[in-house]
Amino acid sequence: MAHDHGHGGCCGEGHGHDTSTVLPGAGDERVTCAVKGSTTLRSQAESAGLVRDFEGVRYYFCCAHCADAFDADPSTYATVA
Repeated sequence: MAHDHGHGGCCGEGHGHDTSTVLPGAGDERVTCAVKGSTTLRSQAESAGLVRDFEGVRYYFCCAHCADAFDADPSTYATVA
């Protein structure tokens, strides 16, 4: 049986990209995953291809699962700034 920490089996569980204690470097910033609401570093999301542009807005993701969920139905996760 899978052990669930309330994260829906996705982000922060054994993926090796927990940024909760990582500080952004010069010119970098924390961004919010459009699906889970967790934070990641912009440079890491961009280098991993975990960004999408939708209706003129750039969205960032903490993992491929979240990017896939956004791709399936972007209007569900797109928010008005």
